[in-house]
Amino acid sequence: MDENILMLFEEFEVLVKESLSNLFDYAAMETTPLTALFATHSGQSGSKGEFLRKLILESIDTLKPNDKAFDANANEWRTYTILNQRYIENLNSLDVARNLSISERQLRRYQRKAVEALAYRLWDRYQAIYPEARQATPTSDSNIKEFIVNLEEINLWEVVSGVNKLLATTTSEDHVELKTQNNETLWMIESDRIILRQILIGLMNQFFQLLHEFETPNRLLTFSFFRDEEKTTLNIDAPIYIEAGILSNLHTPELKKNLSFWSQEINVQINENHSKEQNKSGLILEFPHPQKKLILVVDDQEPALRMYERYLSRTKLKIVGLTKPSKVVARAKELKPALIVLDIMMPKVDGWEVLQSLKLDEGTRNIPVIVCSAWGEPELATSLGAVGFLKKPVIQRDLLAIIQKLKILDD
Repeated sequence: MDENILMLFEEFEVLVKESLSNLFDYAAMETTPLTALFATHSGQSGSKGEFLRKLILESIDTLKPNDKAFDANANEWRTYTILNQRYIENLNSLDVARNLSISERQLRRYQRKAVEALAYRLWDRYQAIYPEARQATPTSDSNIKEFIVNLEEINLWEVVSGVNKLLATTTSEDHVELKTQNNETLWMIESDRIILRQILIGLMNQFFQLLHEFETPNRLLTFSFFRDEEKTTLNIDAPIYIEAGILSNLHTPELKKNLSFWSQEINVQINENHSKEQNKSGLILEFPHPQKKLILVVDDQEPALRMYERYLSRTKLKIVGLTKPSKVVARAKELKPALIVLDIMMPKVDGWEVLQSLKLDEGTRNIPVIVCSAWGEPELATSLGAVGFLKKPVIQRDLLAIIQKLKILDD
């Protein structure tokens, strides 16, 4: 299941709201990511956008109370009435609020709940199509811990920009302006792209709600990036002063639970920054620079290097690949790796010669070396100073076992 399909509920909910806002826009319905989730895998012929539109309309209809007489002011009818009048009849917010005899501020709160209710109906169908997605639901304490965290090097600015584009419909409807500062460089961090997106979506939705509740005329969110020797930092600031704090005002218990759990999983610290004098409240997201041990992998075949990267992608090890055996000693002196994984069958200079050179050099002789060969020669490897031997083709389980045995991952 690729990254474009796998998502957590909060991102899914944003896509539902976006599709609702474009329900009768043919081009938008054809290109929304929800089309790929549902219509593409439906087996239906014809317009995929039309299929998605019918699916949303049918899902809205399921929210219509069957055992209650229509009453626009009844709680049982409020969800259906808001979705029907706001998105199907295309009434503006003021008219819908008048019809329900509530304020626009109350309507915004009820509308959020209505969209969430519809999103859960569609989420159930999404999970039925993609059983793997059940591990991504934020409502189950048991399932939430089954989601596999995939830490990788990503550009923080690109993730923020992607979330801002995803929330374009919400920011337009809520009249919120987003401003990104100091984006002239690559703000690389180590994180899980999918989970980080969910955290940012949840926090931004929280800001949107607070901007409405405080009814500030200046609805601007500013994103700033900073880096020092220890961490990369993202600041999100809003022109409102919230004495009780932003995190203490989280609008749902689910968001509070998810932020607490997922921020620990991807090692991001979330702190608050307030100034009454400047009428400003904000959040600070700190991403510590990873302290990874480095493994130098020597193999003349690029696919083999990518295999090692894949095998060790979920560990706290950084892989540096090298295809030229003649450069190994110099590169090892420069990088000072915790381990060298060395292929034997290489042209011009084979692995045995490289191993001897490493053990004869004062600057590299103490670096542990694992020898990899299709020939079963563990005794020769040991006699020449290697600490381990792996028979090719290398199996991930064997590689991880020998790394664990050598205690490379120990602090």
